[in-house]
Amino acid sequence: MKQQKIEIPSRAKAEGKSAERNLPAETLNILDQGIMMWSAEGTCVLFNTRVLDLLGFKADQIRIGVRRADLWSTCAMVGPAKAHDLAEAEAQIRANRP
Repeated sequence: MKQQKIEIPSRAKAEGKSAERNLPAETLNILDQGIMMWSAEGTCVLFNTRVLDLLGFKADQIRIGVRRADLWSTCAMVGPAKAHDLAEAEAQIRANRP
C-alpha cells in the first residue's frame, strides 16, 4: 500500500514540525484496539502503538520483522499472557482461525 502524504500548513513548518504525515500510521494509532499483522512466514509486518499498551511492552520490545515465536516468548515473560494461552493462539493461527 502506498503511503499517502499530506502537506501541513506553513505555520507548522515554521515551528520546525515535519511537512509530511503518515495517514495510515496515524489512523492505526488512534484506534483503541491493538492491531498486528503477520506475514505467512510468521514475522510482524505491521502493528499499532496500542499493542504496546495492551501487552505491557516497552517500545523496544516489538518491531517490524520480529518473529511471532519470539513475541510469544516475550509475552510469556513480561506480558499478561500465559504459555498455554499462547500455545492455543498459535494453534488457532496455524489452523487459519485467528
